[in-house]
Amino acid sequence: MTREPDDSFMPPQRSLSVWRRLGYWLFGLLVLGAVVLMVLRLAELERFAELARAAQPQWLILAVGLQLLTYICVAWVWHSALTRVGQRRPLGSLVPLGVAKLFTD
Repeated sequence: MTREPDDSFMPPQRSLSVWRRLGYWLFGLLVLGAVVLMVLRLAELERFAELARAAQPQWLILAVGLQLLTYICVAWVWHSALTRVGQRRPLGSLVPLGVAKLFTD
């Protein structure tokens, strides 16, 4: 004797709430807006590529070097301050702290 499946254990099907449906629509509109913005900004990306091709690499290397020097100088300030209070740390270990400090400032 076989039994028919009992549907009383199945949870009732609920329709999506109005807020959830509105949320889905808003998310879809945001994604659509992002795609439209990306297409509109494509011309700016092409202009950036032109500028990058025309750039002189020695200036870029100088800029990167000066930026790295900034992080080292901040690390050196931390190194000096910690040395004064008796907490010696290697300068190289303080460079990530300098990066974090400049990033948050």
